Amino acid sequence: MIDHKLNELIKKIASSNLSETDKEPLIASCQDIKSTIHTMNQNQLENIKQTHQKLSELEKFEINHPHITSCIDILARTLSRLGV
Repeated sequence: MIDHKLNELIKKIASSNLSETDKEPLIASCQDIKSTIHTMNQNQLENIKQTHQKLSELEKFEINHPHITSCIDILARTLSRLGV
């Protein structure tokens, strides 16, 4: 969606009555925005994958060590009630 809108904006700038010296920096800025968004999307996908992997590891830990998990939960709730 954003990529489509940026392409439309670039076309409008290119077909506008602005001088070439004014068009070039505007189009370059739009291209920079597109590449930045693309990079951000790739980083978000990697972060999502890492988060999913870490969650799976945590679930395995909870299954393999229920007593430790219970103790940590009790400690965290107690500290929370104390305002720590």
